[in-house]
Amino acid sequence: MQYAENERKKVTIVINYLNKDIYELEEKLKETEPKVAEVEEKINEQDQNIEAVHRNMIQIEDEIFMDFCARFNVANIREFEEVNIRLFIILFIYFILVYYLF
Repeated sequence: MQYAENERKKVTIVINYLNKDIYELEEKLKETEPKVAEVEEKINEQDQNIEAVHRNMIQIEDEIFMDFCARFNVANIREFEEVNIRLFIILFIYFILVYYLF
């Protein structure tokens, strides 16, 4: 009986320490949540700024390469690069295969 009482006291002490830890962690969480929300808002603003700069960059590229793209009958320089990069890769692989196979 004495053993059970001692164990109950020990468990009660541990529970009290754990409850104190939980309380302290909840308080820290309350302090941290507004900071996290503020950082998330700043990240969202930066994402929007980056997107705006990217759209502006695309518009400038399109203006700069307008005549070039018209000459090659492509919508924009990105389409031209994509097609030509694929073509380059295919030709590169072809020449490597020809070189090593023959």
